[in-house]
Parts: sequence; C-alpha cells; structure tokens
Amino acid sequence: ATQSRQVADLEQSLASSKTNSSGLAGLFKDPQMREMIKAQHKAVMGPMIERNYAAFFKQLNLPPEQATYVKELLEKKSMVGTDMGMAMFDESVDAEKRKDLGKQIKAETDAVDEELKKFLGDDYAAYKDYEKSLPDRMNANQFKDQVAGTDNALNAGQEKQLMEAMKDLRAGFKLTTDFNNPEPGADPTEMFNEERVAKHFEEQTEYDKQLLQKATAFLRPDQLAAYGKHLENQRTMQAAGMKMAATMFQKAKK
Repeated sequence: ATQSRQVADLEQSLASSKTNSSGLAGLFKDPQMREMIKAQHKAVMGPMIERNYAAFFKQLNLPPEQATYVKELLEKKSMVGTDMGMAMFDESVDAEKRKDLGKQIKAETDAVDEELKKFLGDDYAAYKDYEKSLPDRMNANQFKDQVAGTDNALNAGQEKQLMEAMKDLRAGFKLTTDFNNPEPGADPTEMFNEERVAKHFEEQTEYDKQLLQKATAFLRPDQLAAYGKHLENQRTMQAAGMKMAATMFQKAKK
C-alpha cells in the first residue's frame, strides 16, 4: 500500500513537472530553499549510510571511532554534488558552466575518495566493490523490510543468496547508461533524456526478469511473486522520478 501511494505521488509530480518545470527549477535558485534541501539531505544521509554500510563496517571489523570517521567521509562525499547539482537546474547555466560544475564535482569527489583510500589502505578495493553493489543491497534490504513479519519473510540464507544472485548477474549485465553508478561530474542534461531513460528501463526490465529466474532456486513461489511485485514497483517509482528529472534537465539545457 505504501509503495502504491509513493508511485501515485511520483506520477502526480511528473505530470506537474511537465507543465511547471520552470517553477520547480526556480526553487533551486532560492538560497533558503537550497539550504533547506541540503540540510534535509544531510539529515537523511546519516541514518541511510549507517544502515547501508553496516555490513561493510562489520566485514572490516572497524572500531567504532574508525567507523564513525568513514561515515563522516561518506556523508561528505554524498553532499559534494548536492549544491552544484541544484545549480544544474538553473536555465541560465549554459553548457560551458555545466562542464565547469561537472569538473568541480569530480575534483571534490576524487578528493574524498583519496581520503578514504589513505585511511582504508588495502581495504579500499573492498570499499569500491561494496559501493558498486549498494543499489542492489538497498533493493534487497527494502524487500526484506517489506516482507518482515509475514509468511514471505526471508531467512538469512535467502538474503545471502539474493545478494549473490544480484552480484553474479550484475557482473555480466552491462547497462547502456548506468544511472545508479554515474561517473562523478557527468553532465545530467546529457544523461537524462527521454531516449536514455527509456533504454535504461528496457534493460532494467530484462535484468529483473533474469534476476527472478535466478531467484527461483532459493525463493518459494509465494516469495517469488512478492519479489516480482516489489521489483515492478521499484521500476515504476524510479521511472517516474527519472522522467521528472529528465523533463527538468532538458528544460534547463535549452
């Protein structure tokens, strides 16, 4: 029910953005609004990093103070593109300015990654591998939470098998445009267009189909049906959000 409501809200927002993209973009010009968005982003990212990287911190067996430092760096990295990303929506920003903003985002992202590399040492490679798998981990965690306490609840073995299935499939499945792991500083007005977004969801639908096929080996039929519905809802919500972003970025590009 919650996912259905979120889908409806996003679709309504998409319809609004098509007729009022200038108004939405204008919000990002307001200094107070931008500061509020940044504050909200920071408030959300702390708990999100705590949850999504919990397995990584456990894997490395980091002492609490070291884990806290890594979390701070991850939060810093997540904030890098927030302010400059909002600037991309400004219709007065031309291609050259977007290119400069992209370079700045990449430079600051690379600087945080260098700090992580120095601190983690040999474990940095494990961090990068974990970071790439984060979208799939978030997907699995959302489904786990959704079915917790029901007859379709996943056991620890199924959780592990689902993550392994995702990792194996992702290794050989190449997306034309990887919106989940874009290059730092990539120009969103070039990434987010109708053709790329449509192609992405054509490929994502095929990926999900193959993932469900793999999941038949360890999920019961009722669990598989629930997971299939979860993936469908995720695609619908992501598509609505990305189409709205594409509408706004293409308006800003003109």
